[in-house]
Amino acid sequence: MILGMFLPMLFLALGAQAQPSVYFFGPSGAELVQKCRSVKILENDDKNKWSMINLQACGSYIEGVVDTISAVKIKHPTDVFFCVPEKATEEQFARVIVKYGDDHPEKLHLSAVVFVVNALSSAFPCNGEK
Repeated sequence: MILGMFLPMLFLALGAQAQPSVYFFGPSGAELVQKCRSVKILENDDKNKWSMINLQACGSYIEGVVDTISAVKIKHPTDVFFCVPEKATEEQFARVIVKYGDDHPEKLHLSAVVFVVNALSSAFPCNGEK
């Protein structure tokens, strides 16, 4: 009974602060950009093992975000964040992430998933929006 009276007062006292937080468990934007920079190292024909592993991690992470957003679009077709061209490549994704990180260092602290959505929305807007 006391708890039933206390909870509504607590929510009233907290107001808008009672909204749940969102937690992401992946890397930060800065960590992803660092891995994606391997595309530039490999461009210089320095095909060392760690550069290849970093680029693969970068591409796989981005493709996971793209596939997840694409799956969400099936259920919610109006929730479109970006429109990736059909023939986009892993290398192109890596370059987009690196460029976005270079152009927006103030966003490197964001979770990598949020960072990727922002970068791809900027690089691949839908219907020619920019």
